Amino acid sequence: MIDNTPLPAEGAFSRNALITMMAVQTEFHMTYNVKSLSIYFGLACLLILFIILGLLYLQCKLRNSTNSKRKRLLEESGGRFGGDKED
Repeated sequence: MIDNTPLPAEGAFSRNALITMMAVQTEFHMTYNVKSLSIYFGLACLLILFIILGLLYLQCKLRNSTNSKRKRLLEESGGRFGGDKED
């Protein structure tokens, strides 16, 4: 049905409230759980962070150990070993 009547000059107003409802149903099934996936991702991030911090700790520890050993060797040898220059 097509209604071609012109609108009134003061505008068109509905006497009744217009209520619309829409329902959508899909057949989509997720093959994974988002909650468990985020937990696994968080644990993986913590593991990677732990590994990186461990490597940084080892690097600092080995650098300090090497520098102290070089300094001790230089002091004990009277400057013959452990120096930066080769004779």
